[in-house]
Amino acid sequence: MQTYVILWAAILVFAIVAELGTAALVSVWFMPGALAALILAICKVDLWIQIVAFFALSGICLFVGFKFFRHKMMKNPAVRVNADGLVGKEGVVTESIDNLAETGSVKINHQIWSARTKNGEKIPAGAVVVVEEISGVKLICRKSETK
Repeated sequence: MQTYVILWAAILVFAIVAELGTAALVSVWFMPGALAALILAICKVDLWIQIVAFFALSGICLFVGFKFFRHKMMKNPAVRVNADGLVGKEGVVTESIDNLAETGSVKINHQIWSARTKNGEKIPAGAVVVVEEISGVKLICRKSETK
């Protein structure tokens, strides 16, 4: 019986360590089952009852947990990058923007970015543009109203 106490304690410790080592709910579902089986092993209950208790309680926790936390676990958060801060900023065209020729670059915040326009407008080098959005690694720009 002492062996089963050590076994369930080891499973419980492993589940706790695994959960602490991840940012997701990976093994939290097995902790109550392992704790219940550990208590049953300490009380010298038959091994088959310990195993049934472990799987039953772990299964219930898994089912209830997914029912209540599914929206948090299945949600894909939008990945925000520092470049998002460029939207709305002004930059200077260093190479004329021409969508058909697939040319164009803009200097903004001391960095050169590939640039395109949303409406296909050609913008000459030296013009001031406003960043409307970012598509991949390209700035989508429009000519600035200010001179």
